Amino acid sequence: MKPDPDRTGFDEILRRVRTAVANPALAADRRLPGETRLAGETGFLGNALVARWQQEFRALSGHAYGPLTPAAAVGQARDLLVARGAHEVLAWDDEALPVPNLSQALAAVGIKTIHPQVNTDPAALDHVAVGITGASAGLADTGSIIVTSGAGRARSAALVPPVYLAFLPVRSIYPDLPTWMAQEGARLLPGTANLVIITGPSRTADIELTLIIGVHGPGEIHVILIDETAADDPMG
Repeated sequence: MKPDPDRTGFDEILRRVRTAVANPALAADRRLPGETRLAGETGFLGNALVARWQQEFRALSGHAYGPLTPAAAVGQARDLLVARGAHEVLAWDDEALPVPNLSQALAAVGIKTIHPQVNTDPAALDHVAVGITGASAGLADTGSIIVTSGAGRARSAALVPPVYLAFLPVRSIYPDLPTWMAQEGARLLPGTANLVIITGPSRTADIELTLIIGVHGPGEIHVILIDETAADDPMG
């Protein structure tokens, strides 16, 4: 009986995959220039990692600011919203954000903060143009942010409004997704209701390859980087 050429080819593909997966050479050193993370270490790696994240994020048409102190980050967000003429924002609870007293700062300039609840009618949020959340992590190799939802952290704030603003601590920027999963993800996931990896504004291409921005999510994304170790300027 002659061997089935299709089956032989399939077996050969499987053999090559098994060989490649077992090849330790595939686990190449993926560190970025200037990276100093050691085994088991977590957190911020240095300016090179932040610069790489900013480069990739801006290549996706994202708008990045900072790093700023937490208080300065609130001021940056306030100024952005005032410049856009925003009157309402959809946001996480203040306690869930890595910046102080955001709702109070926005109220001082006439901007109302809406904190959606589980039973909030989504249709009641359609008119809100800006969403604000924190970010659990940034991925330097793709310019992505990881946003996790739960109590006080409504997923709708990151997905429904056409304009989205996130606060990302620089200590939470990782080289890539596998590194984050190994060092932080396994701890974070059990208490997370939903996780979204956001890589730039929403993009959709139809059968004619016409690119459309903002159909299935925000079409404009702003991220304010936060350096929680920096001191605020006492002069203002």
